Amino acid sequence: MKDICIIPTHERPEFLWLTLEKIQAAVSRENIEFWICEDVHEEKSSQLQDEIAYVVNHAAAILGAKHFQTWHTNQGSSYNVLTSFQKACDTDAKFVFFIEDDVRVTKDFFRFCYAAQEEFNPFFVTGNCPTNVKNRRPESVFLSGTWGQTFAMCFQRTKLQDMLKPDYSDYAILPTAEWDNYLLRHMLHTGQFCACACLQRGYHFGFHSYHAGKSFLTGDLQQRISQTRAILENPQAAGLEKNAYQVSQLGVSFPTTDPQWTTLRKAGSTVRHLNA
Repeated sequence: MKDICIIPTHERPEFLWLTLEKIQAAVSRENIEFWICEDVHEEKSSQLQDEIAYVVNHAAAILGAKHFQTWHTNQGSSYNVLTSFQKACDTDAKFVFFIEDDVRVTKDFFRFCYAAQEEFNPFFVTGNCPTNVKNRRPESVFLSGTWGQTFAMCFQRTKLQDMLKPDYSDYAILPTAEWDNYLLRHMLHTGQFCACACLQRGYHFGFHSYHAGKSFLTGDLQQRISQTRAILENPQAAGLEKNAYQVSQLGVSFPTTDPQWTTLRKAGSTVRHLNA
């Protein structure tokens, strides 16, 4: 059975297009099956349905990606994500990757995740690191039992399965929270840890969403893709004002050269007791 990479998406086909470009350019994805897991809260306009279908067909052509729709009326993205996790855990995959639809991963993202899983046996691997970690070498990994970003990550399927609940209501996710809060609480309560990439492997660019509201993009799909590229190149020129959902990584330059490393090394840790 191939490993699974879940790409959750909700009404941002222009973002998803750019995310797929970086995934297509990545190495070590030969044994990964890609799932686009569409979050559907309500009936979409015919234009948006056509645009999503166009990008989904593109993903099938370049990655062999499968498309799933999760219909529900719950708040936020948690139901779609957790339902998709359960679907992946019902397979024989060894690893489950997760990349949000507004993230650009580096060329070595999958390679890094596989290597970090093998070397450190964490609860999950994340493509980012706490800001107070000064070591940013490509081979360095920071282990944390208290922190973890979730927009580009990799689980061992069996460990992910242990986190999941029989019914969605069992997660008790508050209206002001999302599934990642539950994930970090589970990590803390079970004494597990994550392996963080000291050199960034996932670049989050979500400057609009169904949380943040207004989109700064106009026109048809191709025009909005071009506008998104321009914003990523120069967000200040686009006149975007930062708010809680326009994360600090908007405007961080995506690397122009591939990270060079052979063996990963632990550069630091906030873990008191590492799992055997």
